[in-house]
Amino acid sequence: MAGRAASADKRINTVKPMAMAMGFARGLRGRARRPGGWRDRIVSDPRICHGRACIKGTRVMVAVILDGLAAGASVSKILQDYPSLCREDVRAAIAYAAELAREQVVPAGPAAAE
Repeated sequence: MAGRAASADKRINTVKPMAMAMGFARGLRGRARRPGGWRDRIVSDPRICHGRACIKGTRVMVAVILDGLAAGASVSKILQDYPSLCREDVRAAIAYAAELAREQVVPAGPAAAE
């Protein structure tokens, strides 16, 4: 039992500094639902990027930001590559993805094939 607790503590200690570096020390859950959350920064317009979710006022798709983060790019690198974005735009993209993950179940892993 102690081994599991130590393992969980190790994971938390690894994720926490990353979250703090990205500015998520307070968490995203409340931020995603209150005014000023992702809904104020992300839009979907059929005339822009074929209706894909984009950062408001840009043609930068949320998927591009998330793909970059998933590939290991830092927030600073994304902001450097897309100067029209700000740190809050990246946070909004992550909050948007979290909202989708809560709303939609996508089967994953070997159990999904059964």
